[in-house]
Amino acid sequence: MSDERRLPERPYGAFNPVPKVAYLFQNIVDPRGATKKKAQRASGERDEQKRQTHETQKLVSDMQRGKEMDVHDPITKGSVTIKNADEDIHDQTEVEKAGGENVLSMDLPEPDWEDYFRASQAISTRALALTAASYVVIPILLSFIPLPYLSPESFIYRPLHLLLSLILPSLLAYTFLFQAHRLMANNLDERRWHSERLRGEMAGQDKDGDGKISSEERVKESAEWLNAALAQIIPILNPDIFSYLIDMLEDVMQASVPGIVHSVRISDMGLGITPLRIVSIRSLPDAEGAAEQETEDERGTHINLEFSFAYRAAPSGSDVQSKAQNAHLLVEFFLGLKGLAGVAMPVWVEIRGVIGTGRARLQLDGNPPFAKDCTVTLLGLPQIDIAATPMSQKFANVMNLPVISTFIENSINTAVAEYVAPKHLVLNLKQLLSGDDIKKDTMAVGVVIIHIHRAKNIKGSDGNGKSDPYVTVCYSRLSKPLYSTRIILGELNPVFQETAYIPIDASLIKIQESIQLQLWDSDRSSADDVLGTVEMDITEMIRHRGKAFRRCMALQGTDKGTKMPGELEFTVGFYGKVPPTTALKTDGADPGIPEDLKDKPEFKEARATALSDLEAAVLVTPPDPAYPSGLLSVQIHEVTDLGINNTKGSLKGGKRMGQQGAEPDVVREEEGTHFPSSYCNILINDKRVYKTRVKPISGIANFNAGEIRRLPGPLHASEWLIPAQGTEKFISNWRTSHVTVVVRDSRNRENDPIIGLVFLKLSDIFVNASEVTRVYPLERGIGYGNVRLSILFRPIEAKLSSNLLGFDIGLLHLKSVKVVEVDAKVTDELGSCKLKIGTPSSTQKVDSDVAEEEDDSVEWEPDQPLLLPLERRYSEAMVVKFKSTGITSSTIGTAVLWLRDLIDNDDKPVRVGIWRAENYARVEQNYISADGLEETDSLSNDENEEGRTRIGTLEIHVVFKPGLTEEHTKTRDTSDAHAREEQEALDRMDSGGLRDHLDDEPIPDLVSVKSSEDNTSVYPGETEYVGRQNQAPDSDAEEEADDSKSLKDKFKDWRASQHSLHAQHRGVMQKKPARTTKWIKDTIKQEGHNVAQRFRMTERQPDVETEV
Repeated sequence: MSDERRLPERPYGAFNPVPKVAYLFQNIVDPRGATKKKAQRASGERDEQKRQTHETQKLVSDMQRGKEMDVHDPITKGSVTIKNADEDIHDQTEVEKAGGENVLSMDLPEPDWEDYFRASQAISTRALALTAASYVVIPILLSFIPLPYLSPESFIYRPLHLLLSLILPSLLAYTFLFQAHRLMANNLDERRWHSERLRGEMAGQDKDGDGKISSEERVKESAEWLNAALAQIIPILNPDIFSYLIDMLEDVMQASVPGIVHSVRISDMGLGITPLRIVSIRSLPDAEGAAEQETEDERGTHINLEFSFAYRAAPSGSDVQSKAQNAHLLVEFFLGLKGLAGVAMPVWVEIRGVIGTGRARLQLDGNPPFAKDCTVTLLGLPQIDIAATPMSQKFANVMNLPVISTFIENSINTAVAEYVAPKHLVLNLKQLLSGDDIKKDTMAVGVVIIHIHRAKNIKGSDGNGKSDPYVTVCYSRLSKPLYSTRIILGELNPVFQETAYIPIDASLIKIQESIQLQLWDSDRSSADDVLGTVEMDITEMIRHRGKAFRRCMALQGTDKGTKMPGELEFTVGFYGKVPPTTALKTDGADPGIPEDLKDKPEFKEARATALSDLEAAVLVTPPDPAYPSGLLSVQIHEVTDLGINNTKGSLKGGKRMGQQGAEPDVVREEEGTHFPSSYCNILINDKRVYKTRVKPISGIANFNAGEIRRLPGPLHASEWLIPAQGTEKFISNWRTSHVTVVVRDSRNRENDPIIGLVFLKLSDIFVNASEVTRVYPLERGIGYGNVRLSILFRPIEAKLSSNLLGFDIGLLHLKSVKVVEVDAKVTDELGSCKLKIGTPSSTQKVDSDVAEEEDDSVEWEPDQPLLLPLERRYSEAMVVKFKSTGITSSTIGTAVLWLRDLIDNDDKPVRVGIWRAENYARVEQNYISADGLEETDSLSNDENEEGRTRIGTLEIHVVFKPGLTEEHTKTRDTSDAHAREEQEALDRMDSGGLRDHLDDEPIPDLVSVKSSEDNTSVYPGETEYVGRQNQAPDSDAEEEADDSKSLKDKFKDWRASQHSLHAQHRGVMQKKPARTTKWIKDTIKQEGHNVAQRFRMTERQPDVETEV
């Protein structure tokens, strides 16, 4: 089939082809955006999206015209004819009637035609009266209104006046008649379906009046037993159990609204008392050859069912009480410009009717709850009728207006078409029925590790015959970059030596996805050029699990069958997850509960539900220190009790003795205009990796929405409804990693402040289990609240070398530089040099006066260690240049230390070669190991070709300290909002001492499992913080220390104090104008930064993962 292995579709992701003139213009204005579109064309994603959009639009158009279609049935694995649902109950149930005697063979009770006649007469009379009035009133009004720009004596004045007197009333007449037709049709539908409801209730009644219900009077193959149950369950059902579905709908609406609507919230949902009815139901056999088409998940005992369903709202008036008896939603649209202004517009949405037919395949299981998966598909588009009333329930129903109704109905049909056969939805009933929203396993089945070594003899795309190459890693049919190397300028044989870690989801295996390495040439003022690609089959790598293969593959073109000059050398391997180590099994108790209190009932926790032995082991077994690398899952369930601290003063109406200082919240609320619009950022090892959607104006923000994941299969497209997965990332060492969850308030005309944050070191929480779910209080922000988090770690079987177990962000401490193993002549030459030491983000200089010669060596040792902040340590190098001290400073030699070779916190000298070269840029950009030999000697790039000569050895005493520090503030671009937010979170954590314990000694490779007594602090740093609180400050010592400070130091302390107050929205920042002024300043800086980034040579980095 043409859609056999389709990529996951993006909601509302269709876009039209860009005209050539606009495309060329965009290359000039936004070269980075043009590069993204070129990547989409290279991977085929653009054509795939256009084809899928065209198919969906064609399906909706054909089915709306009543066309019947033969499609593949995902339930029986055969062929089925589908068509659009219509309003006739007899047409909808014709197939079921042929199956034998049932409730459908009974006559429908006669509707109350007299009442219908009276209602229709009232509607018609009103429409005719309004139409007649318009033909009378409008001409009279127009007779008093002169036509502009025309003289009454003009010969066309009277004809034009008469024409307007007829056109305007005719338009109103059409609207009135359209409304009347809709109202009468809905009235008729309600009465017909009410008759069907009465017929179902009559099934099985005592028809002959003898007081007994005989077998002949019982209705066979009836679904009324199910309808009777639904009629009793629906009115008492708690709507909160559909909160996940409401969250999903909220997400879809948020992603689909136009730009004028910057936020959407479903503030209320009601099921009413009118139940959904199952009109008919029957079992279906499998089609011939169905067993051969079944996937591994579909094999086993199952039941196929076909059902027709209908819902029709009970007749209701204009008051709220009558409308509330039907299913409804209260949707709030926040209109305005995001970040500037917004106003809420509530809309009352009433579901008037739903008619359709579907099929379901129920996979059975031998263990409770005896059901595994349920596959559901629709046989054609259901007929859905809704009523939307803006602002108030008593306003007019906009669905009765001609243009608006057509637009909304077409939008609904397009969305529902995604679930019409052969497409289908798969529900994990076992997990849904268990009521457990905690993940015990990751969605990823393992990690593909790619060591990108180098490229050889690539195409020269620039005018000088060179290229500025970099490599991105992505999926073969999805252009989104998963990893990107650094850019090497002016090179045809680049040596990258970088490592990418790509988590592999099970869905990628099912659609036979491949991983693609794309080689790009970076351009400053135009779209980047593709220099070639190579592909690797994921399935083939999984077959050789745990093994790495070094490959040298020829570059291919973007079009199938074309070739590009050059080769790419890399090492790749797939590494799966390892099961929990049984020898480390514990009781799974929370380490924050003291040992003597664990057995008390009030401290016993509700354990998560385990559906397998693996999940049960994860809940009671901590990660094995022997496997430090793996997959980390961070899931944010909800944030409760959200609020903002009062920063406007507590005295009102004058000072009164004995007045209460602060009024506590006696009444707990969930919604209100005073609540924040919260969202969360997740930082792993000080790097932002995930951002949730905004939950507008709510005291309880539920982020644990279910996620629909579309998994196209060999014969059909399917979707899986799974719990929200938050984010899953690869971490190299769980023993030293930490997670930060920052909750912010989305505000207009000011920067989003931090409501509070949670800081967690993984070694402190993974004490007795590999999965931890707790409620943590928010701290160090302008507000308060509690966030419920689930954190899961699953190790993989790969054991990385020690230098690859570190952080990407950190601070380099350079203590000394010493020249050794060099000739005496060269020693004298280098000894008179000054040093220029730099990384891509900072540069330091060491004067020649610091140099000390001893025997055949020269050493530069500054008074204080040089501090060099790093952002991408595994892609960066520290370059030491020996510069002459003459009038014209020239480079005598250079030494390059690639920071990927360092081990975190390892305080040992490192030796690298000192090189003299014709082209120092090549030496500084291309990777060279510490011994001076590339790890890819198989590709020519020897010393003679590069024109470099080793003249000695440099011993560098350097220590890499992982994590973000205050030194990064000096080198970071403060106009970048992302960097500013990360630095702000760091300041909040440092001010509360939350990161003080990060300097503790790392955990050894093999340790015994801690008991609950070894760690009784629920929150990292709590014990130290309490200790500091209990210590009485020595006021005399503080005063003496203040007196000894200089005026400059006192000014710095004052600035730091003011900065802390402003972060808490105190001091001058408690006033809205001050915060708005700062927002305007930062916005101008951000826009300037965005413009500069468009014309800067930057690689295509992965975006921050988001929910919508």
